Amino acid sequence: MAGENFPTPVHSIIMFWVEVILALLGQKFQYDKVTPYVEHGAIILGIYISLLIYCMGLIIEFGCEITNQALCLIIKRFNPILGALLVVMLTLLLHSGFGWFTFALWVISLVGTLRWSWPEIKEIKEKITEKMRVVQ
Repeated sequence: MAGENFPTPVHSIIMFWVEVILALLGQKFQYDKVTPYVEHGAIILGIYISLLIYCMGLIIEFGCEITNQALCLIIKRFNPILGALLVVMLTLLLHSGFGWFTFALWVISLVGTLRWSWPEIKEIKEKITEKMRVVQ
């Protein structure tokens, strides 16, 4: 999956952990009569939503043009965070105590990324506000 056109090596690491955790989940729920879909429905829904958003971000990141540099930078910063959310949600299924700890670390990294990206977010907000004034 990783090649010269792959956005960052972080995505390869995320995909590796997703595969490892899915294999471990198969072992954990192998002999259970109740599937994780029944037992942990909300977490499974969160996994599906985070996977969908992460994949959409990857598609956008692959096709990111230099025309809007601030938007591309924000997408490249936040997409690994979204991929990490997928890994954290899977970890919640595997071991809930460790999963909540990793979720707390994920929230801290999300806040740090938001603070780091705030100038670009303000720049995009100003451009959108400026275009809205022109349209009116």
